[in-house]
Amino acid sequence: MQTMSFENWVRAWFDHPDDWDWIRGEFPEISNTDTLAFATHLFTHAGELLQPYSNTQVGKGLHRLIWEGDSPLTALFNLELPRTECRTCLKSIYRVYKEVFATRCPELLSQKTRDELHHVCFMWWDIFPLYKNARTELNSAVLDVLERALALPHLACQESALHGLGHWQGADPKRVQGIIDAFLATKGARLPELVSYAQTARRGMVL
Repeated sequence: MQTMSFENWVRAWFDHPDDWDWIRGEFPEISNTDTLAFATHLFTHAGELLQPYSNTQVGKGLHRLIWEGDSPLTALFNLELPRTECRTCLKSIYRVYKEVFATRCPELLSQKTRDELHHVCFMWWDIFPLYKNARTELNSAVLDVLERALALPHLACQESALHGLGHWQGADPKRVQGIIDAFLATKGARLPELVSYAQTARRGMVL
């Protein structure tokens, strides 16, 4: 098990050329405790910490970090880690939406751009390791993030949040439907395509 500084950990994820093959990229193996602490700090200060990197570097690095196939964030399943700290880590993801996705992603729906950062924004909750193994005690923290992200005035954030809500619909149908209904009742749903997607997510029918 490696011991490394937070700064070196961040560079290990994001300091790669734009053509880096993130699927084959190896990640630093650090303790679950350090992983949770580092991820929380990264997400909480995402705008500042990721500012030096290109959209492609950030997109690929985030994709690799949260990719369910081999993500260190499976540490969230470790019941030896304090549940409060796990929830704090999850809730800090909102800052990624606010400080990175809402400021750097194109103001477009996912099918209209191939931007690497936009792609990981849309796919976040589809590839996040918690999706297929969601623990009941952490669902509320995820839904808190999705509700706040949906309220951001940015199409990429709204579409991503709806995507996530669609996947979490089976875990808490009443709350998911309430969040989406509140969104549809505001001026936030300003595109017919987004309204249609929201209605699909409300039924848990997203892909």
